[in-house]
Amino acid sequence: MWERATQSLAAILLNVNAAGQPDVNGTAFIVENGPDGLFLLTNLHVVREEGNAADLFRKEKRVKVEFARPDIAVQEGVVVGADAIADLALIKIDSTKASEIQRHRLASMLALPLGDSDALVIGEELMPVGHPLGNRNNPTFARYTGQGPFTEDRLLVVRFNGSVSPGNSGGPLLRMNGEVVGINTAMLPAPAQVAYSIPSSTIRKVILPQLRRFEGKPHERVRYGSLGVELQSLTSELMEVLGLPTRQGGIVTRVDP
Repeated sequence: MWERATQSLAAILLNVNAAGQPDVNGTAFIVENGPDGLFLLTNLHVVREEGNAADLFRKEKRVKVEFARPDIAVQEGVVVGADAIADLALIKIDSTKASEIQRHRLASMLALPLGDSDALVIGEELMPVGHPLGNRNNPTFARYTGQGPFTEDRLLVVRFNGSVSPGNSGGPLLRMNGEVVGINTAMLPAPAQVAYSIPSSTIRKVILPQLRRFEGKPHERVRYGSLGVELQSLTSELMEVLGLPTRQGGIVTRVDP
């Protein structure tokens, strides 16, 4: 499984250091390799650098991509789509601009399969993969602890206990069968060792199809399903005032036009 993962793993190089060399800003991995090109997923904050998310779409954003495979030269990728809510970005590499040898090698690169994050079992062993603190191709082990709301409560995220660091951002969260069940995106400060990942089921069903549809024109807006209402959580006080039998549930406070 680890050998397959490293066939898809890449580092995003940004922010030139004092020695004139680009630093590892985060991780990416291949989700598609076909006639349209090589496509990688990572976090939006990995490719955005400083500034507002909207700045990414004012001009073409190019990033350097260094694959874990040593026989692949550093490639230039273009950000072709992003989702600010899920903190995801889609990068395209045009292999037609590479040498014949490099084109052949790029064509042999493997895409990691996006699995079913809803099938995870509490306590299941997982492997977050990436470049923590700039250390290349570093696997760690974690345990699945459930799913819950995150990022403005508009997405459910996969929670896991394990050690991840800056540089793991954008990397895959793997089951032991090699399937991707999430993209590592956030963590609580040490010593908590609690981290969060955007679930693969949401990426596969909702986000990636929309990012691919807008390929070629960076597009921030990814549409999510909505009830069209705003809710207020029920409290013990409201339960008593309204004479309700439980404090579980919510009150509709606004309806969209």
